[in-house]
Amino acid sequence: MKPPPLLLTLGFLNMGGAERQALYLVEGLRKDGRYTPVVLAFEEDGPVADRLRGMGVEVHTTDPAFQPPWRLASWLWKTRRFLKGLAPAAVIAYTARPNVLMGMATRTLGGCPFVWNQRDEGRWLKGGVMERVAIGGAAAVITNASHSAATLRQLYRDLPPVAVIHNGILPHAPAVDRSEMRRRLDLAPEDLLVTMVANLHPAKDHLTVVRAWKQVLDAAPGRRGVLMLAGRHQHTAEEVAGEVAALGVSDSVRMTGAVEDVASLLGASDLLVHSTRREGMPNAILEGMMAGLPVIATDIAGNREALGTAGGGALFPVGDVAALAALMGRLMESPELRREWGAANHARADTEFSMDRMVSETLALVDRVAKGV
Repeated sequence: MKPPPLLLTLGFLNMGGAERQALYLVEGLRKDGRYTPVVLAFEEDGPVADRLRGMGVEVHTTDPAFQPPWRLASWLWKTRRFLKGLAPAAVIAYTARPNVLMGMATRTLGGCPFVWNQRDEGRWLKGGVMERVAIGGAAAVITNASHSAATLRQLYRDLPPVAVIHNGILPHAPAVDRSEMRRRLDLAPEDLLVTMVANLHPAKDHLTVVRAWKQVLDAAPGRRGVLMLAGRHQHTAEEVAGEVAALGVSDSVRMTGAVEDVASLLGASDLLVHSTRREGMPNAILEGMMAGLPVIATDIAGNREALGTAGGGALFPVGDVAALAALMGRLMESPELRREWGAANHARADTEFSMDRMVSETLALVDRVAKGV
């Protein structure tokens, strides 16, 4: 007999942090066998859909709209019919729009428990009527960070039970070894590779990293290093490229675009930098930790929760170019410190942020809400 379906709802089908976590949960569900993963997406197609279908996962698409009101009402009616036919054990949404819309769709549908799944720090939430309706009908709430849970408690009264389930990260498994990847990147043995993995948009603040890199090179003219900016070229790509050229650091800064084999890139790297202005629980930092890298990151709640107090990372104020440059220079000059911090980070990631832990905690919650506990 086929296991009951568990419906995961995605707003986007390009690869981002939330979508990666959904894929990890799908992999865990397929191994566990307790539920059959089914995906409902708010986009027609994308790399995530290709991955899901390649895994044999059923993917449905829908096109919701908030305005005009009759279109929203029509979408809610169609979605309730879909849910009645599917009869999932539970519905788990990823990101703000799926949370609100699926929460509303399941609110009056008996026997279809809804789990509000908060994957960021809550920057899109305003505490409005539709949000309150959606989250008020949830059987449970998942957040991936303690500070996100605190934000929800401030915004909404009478929240359902909230579970903090940290993101899960796969064990570090590069497709090629360090020396081969560095050869492919045309790096000399003495080149230090400093990497930032983040799509290029304003919240990630690549400009601060580029400006700090200029100061690092100016402070030690003989220093050999490469700054690798790996991520999809989005809103700020042109601005960042212009700043790289204006500062005269084009020879040592590479903007790769999206990277498929992030693990091999991290394995070839010596230091991870993360200059984001806001985060829920940063996958890029967690993946760097799992790869045994030292991390320099902005002093915001999500980064602090990821790195913990084990001593494997250094924090700097958001937008502080000089502070970031000083930390980068310090770590670039000390291989011993890089090894020490990298080992501490790997130990923390392996314990606190494993994929198995994320999957088991999520399934335990699904079991509870499916049984009405």
